[in-house]
Amino acid sequence: MQLKDTNLITSQRWRDTCFSLLDKSATQIPSGYLIDYSLAPLNDSSFNGANIKNDTITESGQFFALHNIFAASKVNNSGLLSNSTDTLFIDAYRYKRNTGSIPLLFLYQPYQKIRSSALSQGLFTITTDSIRLKDVAGRSTTPYDNRTCFAFSPLNNIITQFNTITFALQQEFWLMNNITSVSIDFGDGYGARVLSKNGTVTIYYNTEGTKYLIASISTPTGTLTAKSSIQYKRPANYLQPDTTWNISVAPVYTCINQYLGITNKTMGTNGIISDPCSTAGSLFEQINCDINPGARVTVVNGCDRVFDKPIIIVEGFDPTDAIDYTTLNSNFDNYYSFNPNFAVG
Repeated sequence: MQLKDTNLITSQRWRDTCFSLLDKSATQIPSGYLIDYSLAPLNDSSFNGANIKNDTITESGQFFALHNIFAASKVNNSGLLSNSTDTLFIDAYRYKRNTGSIPLLFLYQPYQKIRSSALSQGLFTITTDSIRLKDVAGRSTTPYDNRTCFAFSPLNNIITQFNTITFALQQEFWLMNNITSVSIDFGDGYGARVLSKNGTVTIYYNTEGTKYLIASISTPTGTLTAKSSIQYKRPANYLQPDTTWNISVAPVYTCINQYLGITNKTMGTNGIISDPCSTAGSLFEQINCDINPGARVTVVNGCDRVFDKPIIIVEGFDPTDAIDYTTLNSNFDNYYSFNPNFAVG
């Protein structure tokens, strides 16, 4: 996305012009991230690991937005967040879909921010065109304050299911350099668990409602704490399927190019590619490129355990795999409300 002012100048161009004369090397910006360079608001006290009262992440989109701010703040190669925010989302989504475990996403990142008094202290000057910041030679102190961000979130913040929930902290979602373990209290009444890279934990909640997850890590400057939440709901009804099986079919099209009859294997001027798993593909194509078409059939017999007079429910287009058997079955509550004589089981 690009933002333009009335003179059709993009915000990125304004940014690059404003910061063009500054020394943005690791000598000045040791973390590799200058938060002002992102042009996105990030309050000093937000997600600093010291005050979690107002920093609770309630939806994973907040975490991805925070990651995107840092991606836009990178000014030199000291910044070690290698993946784009889109790639991070794709990897997390695929992991959840392929394993059934909910990935935990962690970010611990030191960064620099321009000191609010940098101009009044004479640490910067402004060029005569009133646009560009300029370093002052021989200044007695740095114009940047050191800050730290610590935040985390499960990929899914709304969870509807029976039995236990498995959370996983895979290394590709461990965005915490020099941190070897994290302590997490999942709000289930059993206290904190310590997880390392590629660790998993199984949680069971006795009650429904809002569950707060609190994580802490040890850093050279002390212990940092972060907080997120989930909304947990146990379906009102659950029926163990009597039979399940999968139906697989050969794909008709593996990407949009085949559908459009385009055989060129390289990126064309129309922006369409033939390899759906390529990073040049659309976000939708990249997420779903490894899905084989087909169907999953689930059969639940009646109270007499005889398969007769079936009620057939077809859940069709679900590209994000958002509706599973438990969710679909819970929708039977709608039938109960309209017909008190309707029964399943």
